[in-house]
Amino acid sequence: DVLTIDLPGLGDSGPAAGFFDRDIDDALAYLRQRTGELPLHLWGISAGGYWAHPVLSRANGIGGAMFEDVSCHLFEWSLRMLPWGRPFFAFFKYCLPAWYRFLDLRAHAPALQVAAVSYVSGQLDPGVLPEETRHLAELANASCLIVDDADHLESIKRQTAKVIELALATFARAEALGLDQAAVPPDSKPVGSGSPSSGGGSSAPWQQLPD
Repeated sequence: DVLTIDLPGLGDSGPAAGFFDRDIDDALAYLRQRTGELPLHLWGISAGGYWAHPVLSRANGIGGAMFEDVSCHLFEWSLRMLPWGRPFFAFFKYCLPAWYRFLDLRAHAPALQVAAVSYVSGQLDPGVLPEETRHLAELANASCLIVDDADHLESIKRQTAKVIELALATFARAEALGLDQAAVPPDSKPVGSGSPSSGGGSSAPWQQLPD
């Protein structure tokens, strides 16, 4: 069973109702109903991978996660790609500091409740800098692949076999380790979102894979 999520507010889907992590929560719950006891993994690309972070930092049940072209922070990405919105981004940061912290994936990455995780991004992506991808991978104790000469959403096009191989290896490693083997740092806790949160972590050793 495979479920591709069409996030609300994008394309022809209906309007968004709050942050997209709730929609990913619902989608994973639906997929779990279909798959029963089969292992369940997540491959998040760009916005999908971004909003999956707060979900996986507060919920068990996902074995492995593959993240492709995911920014550390929505507004840091927006400042690079949409500089005209700087006044709004500044207002959000200083007037809604709790929500701004919630949107920082550097707070969620150390608490991901998955057995194995990997990150991929392109060397030429102007919105997702390579050093930020490496930082998220280090925080999550994950594997990391930076693809040369690749812009946003181009990594899998330029290194198709390598990216797919990394994803399948991540999922296989998660199934071999099992969720009960995931390392849980005692002081690791995700930023709250109004839902109960608990610590978590990844048992996959962090490594910089060759390009």
